[in-house]
Amino acid sequence: MRCYYEVLGVKGGAEEEAIRKAYKKLAVRWHPDKAAQRGEDVAAATEAFREIQAAYECLSDKDERAFYDANRRSILRPQEEEVPASASSAPEEAFDGYEAQLWPYFSRDCYGEMDDAEGVEPALVFALAVLVLRVVVALTVSLLGGPGWLGNLLANLERQNPAKGFYPCYDAAFGEVDACERRAAQANGATYAGAPPFGRSTDAWDDVSRFYFHFENFESVRSFREAEDPRVFAALANAPKKERKHLEARLAASRREAKRKYETTVRRLAKHCKRRDPRVAARRRREDRDRALEAQRLERERADQRRAFERARADWLDHSDDDVDDDCLACDVCAKTFRTRHALDSHFKTKLHQRRAAARNASCGVSSDYSDAEPAADDDDRHQQPSPKNEDDDDDEVHACLVCDKTFATKDALDSHVSSRAHRNILRAKSKKRR
Repeated sequence: MRCYYEVLGVKGGAEEEAIRKAYKKLAVRWHPDKAAQRGEDVAAATEAFREIQAAYECLSDKDERAFYDANRRSILRPQEEEVPASASSAPEEAFDGYEAQLWPYFSRDCYGEMDDAEGVEPALVFALAVLVLRVVVALTVSLLGGPGWLGNLLANLERQNPAKGFYPCYDAAFGEVDACERRAAQANGATYAGAPPFGRSTDAWDDVSRFYFHFENFESVRSFREAEDPRVFAALANAPKKERKHLEARLAASRREAKRKYETTVRRLAKHCKRRDPRVAARRRREDRDRALEAQRLERERADQRRAFERARADWLDHSDDDVDDDCLACDVCAKTFRTRHALDSHFKTKLHQRRAAARNASCGVSSDYSDAEPAADDDDRHQQPSPKNEDDDDDEVHACLVCDKTFATKDALDSHVSSRAHRNILRAKSKKRR
């Protein structure tokens, strides 16, 4: 496996824009369709294109890139992982030692196609054939000075290695994690319920969701005693009582750190798979489609409600025109009717109307029931305009509403009341009662 930065031809600290530009340039160069148009080797272009895609998928995601940068050496060269000193020197009963080797599974090279192909038995035979052919090519180079046609055959065979498909590959990886946890639980006497399998491409979404929920929240039952420093562990046996707590705390910290790293690795591998799993992508597309259909349904319902409201409003206006003309736009105190509501509201605010209302209120005593008011004038007098204001009248104003039988402290309060909907409703009701 090559470093992803090397694949894209960018530096380790490259910006996102530089990575994106490098990916676009290489994707156009190595796309299989472009290679076929140029008459180049489509198989080689396909392999290079997959490698470029894998590099960009990793480096374009901030979290995945940070994890890759922090563990680049382990991912690129998993065989060089250092074994803890305590694991090689301490007795078997001092640690469980059950740890799945997961770093190779962070590489695109660990599987072939995105399918359920097992590829186990053919791969073993194929590897043996490639090994024999490499020996023959080496002898050819030493004797003839060049690989010849055997070298080309070897290169083509290596590109066509029948590796496992995506699902069998990661089913084996997480199956190894599950097996290690089972063995560790048996060794430590812990309780372990088991993990759901990774499954195949045809699995139901409930099974897929259960798998990712388990491993994205993975918690190991291993003791991680192999991570303890053997020197601290040896000093613990003969340490004074005051130092024992300090040494035990150091050993516990080592175990916690090893546990955290291992659990993080397993969870990251689960996220790595989920980001590439075609089952998850299909589920997201289905959910997006369902959300779009639901949004369309709600929009249709809102449109139907708006149309129904407009129809009801139009019917109400049609049936209320006569009532508005005959009942609403009238002032029984002044025995006048008006063509518009604005004219009626303006009349209510005039001093003439307010003085007449106050006078009638005073003439009725305490009670100012509007139903006791005099009947309206003849029809000939109902369409006359409001009388002009009498500026010379200096009598004290009484801020009262005879219609509603209320008095007010200020003129502004009376004006506000006269303009209110409650006042107009009472006026309309009493006007209908009189007629």
